[in-house]
Amino acid sequence: MQGSTGWRVRATERDVELACRVMGALSEPTSAPTERALLRGLQAYIGGALAAFPTSLAEDEARLEGRAGAAPLQGPERLAVIALASQKRALAGSAAAVAGWLAQLEGGCPLAELYGGGEEEEEEDEDEAWGEEEGEEGEAGGSDSSSSTGDRGGR
Repeated sequence: MQGSTGWRVRATERDVELACRVMGALSEPTSAPTERALLRGLQAYIGGALAAFPTSLAEDEARLEGRAGAAPLQGPERLAVIALASQKRALAGSAAAVAGWLAQLEGGCPLAELYGGGEEEEEEDEDEAWGEEEGEEGEAGGSDSSSSTGDRGGR
């Protein structure tokens, strides 16, 4: 199979099956020490990624809203700051999730329940609530919010 950019996809059905088997095996936590190490590594990575930005999320939001005596941003600069703020929100949310999982693990949560096994309906509701909270241009709560929910693949 050849992609539109000229590169060739060389994965076969067997490759896909093998990847699914491996990912299935990796999706189950094996031990508390392994999960703790993984979560601490992820926490450090997220912290480093957030620290690499020259401004904080609060500073970006102040610039977007024209607070602190600055005129509200316009044009491409506004779009760039919106994109950066979105990345920072995603990282902050990931950091909060990782911190929560670490706290659960330290509190003796069974490994099978650590990542919310069997709570898919609750997670879907959280996703919908998150989309309703955002209101900036180009995000879920903006002028095109009806298209942000889209088809959820029959769920």
